[in-house]
This record gives sequence, structure tokens and C-alpha cells, in this order.
Amino acid sequence: MEFQSPGFDGQTLSGRLLMGTASGSLCLDRRLIESHTLTVERVLDCASGQPLAFLVVDVQTPPRREEDLLLLAPGQWYGRDVAVPLFPQPATGQPGPDCVDVELSVHALDAAHIAKPRLRVTRAPAPTPESGAPPSKPGP
Repeated sequence: MEFQSPGFDGQTLSGRLLMGTASGSLCLDRRLIESHTLTVERVLDCASGQPLAFLVVDVQTPPRREEDLLLLAPGQWYGRDVAVPLFPQPATGQPGPDCVDVELSVHALDAAHIAKPRLRVTRAPAPTPESGAPPSKPGP
């Protein structure tokens, strides 16, 4: 399992989830549904190491069809872009944490917990006004 190009906007972990096998086969749902294939186990604040409360998401999906099944042979990889909500959108407009350590579990149809990756992700900086743009006028 590989998680490429991890991103974090203060609420959602995103990136490309790649799955493969070195030996034996791996049966996957090719839809790689986040709350089924990829689940969040723990979220920690980077600075303090303290656990953070996070969203537990369960999505209702259409029943799996035969064409959704994928059997990976050794040396094959399969993946797609995923977005895993960690925190709700704040009502106050305040951004989420700057940096989190996220522990995930990855599941196949024929095996639970095939991998338990841990990622450290930092919130992308807020966009700054382009240089040369006129400053905003102060309110009355």
C-alpha cells in the first residue's frame, strides 16, 4: 500500500491510494470506497501528540456488482484519488489543525487490515493575494 501526494486542508486528508501485492493475490472493490477500503483509526496533533476527535464516516453505497471486483496478482498495482474527511467544517470559519498524524487501516475484500499506514500531513498555507493586486479597502 502506498499513499502518494498526501494533502490536508484543515478538514480533509486527500491523496492517491495505491494498492498492490508482492505475493499471493488481493481481492479489491475497484471503487476503493473511502470508508470501506480506507478507515481512520487515530488522529493526533503533531505538536502535542494528543489524540484529536475525528469524524467517523460511513457512506451508503450501491451494492457491489461483479464488474466492481478486481483480483490483483503479484506485481500489479491499482489505485485512485481519495478524500477522507477528518473534521467537520467549522461553523466559526476557523481552519482546522495545522498538522496531524493520521493512522489509517486499509482493507481488501478478502483480508482485513492489510496495511496500517501512518501519515503526517500539514495544512496547506492560506492563499495570499497576488502581488500587484490593490489592497482591500478598510470597512467604514
